[in-house]
Amino acid sequence: MNKVLILMSVYNGEKYLVEQIESLIHQERVDVSILVRDDGSSDGTIDILENYKTKGILDFYTGENLRPARSFMHLLFNAPDCDYYAFCDQDDVWLPEKLLVATDALKDVNGPSMFYHAMDLVDEFLRKDGYYFRESEKAQSLQYSCLFGDEIAGCTMVFNRKLADAVRLYEPRYITMHDGWVHRVCLSVGGTIISDKTPFINYRQHGGNTVGMKSRSLKSRLVKFAKKEKRFSKLANEMLCGYKEFFDAEQKNFLTEISNYKHLSEKVKALNDSQNFIRSKKDFFELLIKFVFNEF
Repeated sequence: MNKVLILMSVYNGEKYLVEQIESLIHQERVDVSILVRDDGSSDGTIDILENYKTKGILDFYTGENLRPARSFMHLLFNAPDCDYYAFCDQDDVWLPEKLLVATDALKDVNGPSMFYHAMDLVDEFLRKDGYYFRESEKAQSLQYSCLFGDEIAGCTMVFNRKLADAVRLYEPRYITMHDGWVHRVCLSVGGTIISDKTPFINYRQHGGNTVGMKSRSLKSRLVKFAKKEKRFSKLANEMLCGYKEFFDAEQKNFLTEISNYKHLSEKVKALNDSQNFIRSKKDFFELLIKFVFNEF
């Protein structure tokens, strides 16, 4: 059977954690191990983890509150070797065939590779509230990812050891989210990305979500604007620092431009130069908003 190490970061997750862990235990025809990092919980999360650890179902360790991105990266950088890895949130429910489908899709790929799938959006009671799938064409483009963001949820990702090793080549000082970084590394090293429009997860949206599909609010953008975060420029610079040797001349020039945006004239030129990567009017206005809100 294919061996999969599930990496789960938890924070005050007692309300839904048992239901999620049970869905991991019941994955079909894969050899599952579960490694959990507690990100400084103050509720009953540790008691739940201790109970499952006593039964030999998972292993866990605790640490300071790093927030999701850094907590998941800590897990990946400290995880033992395995054939495949999967990120896992604390409050979703996985369908039994999720990991089997993913590992079967990846097993014949030689180089770094990742699989992702669609998800059903559900409320706290698992009532369906929508559907989400990142279009494959967009997910395959390094340039599109650098301009618009990745938007592949980590909880839908399964990736092989070669991609995990590529990620561990360089620890970035700045990231937005762990899943976006792993996706970018895969694209940077010429990895393979396989997608499936079938939803193999119930992605729970509730008042306690740390992150979620509705997190890109006007308020969050204004906060980033006030901080002058320039997140896309910083990410491009991190990619150049860690993976420059893998890029061809065109990619290197593209990332160098993004990492050095300083003046309005450069952003206007960039908007014009980006026409080859804009797929729709929505893309155009989204990119325009990113420039206005100083995300480059």
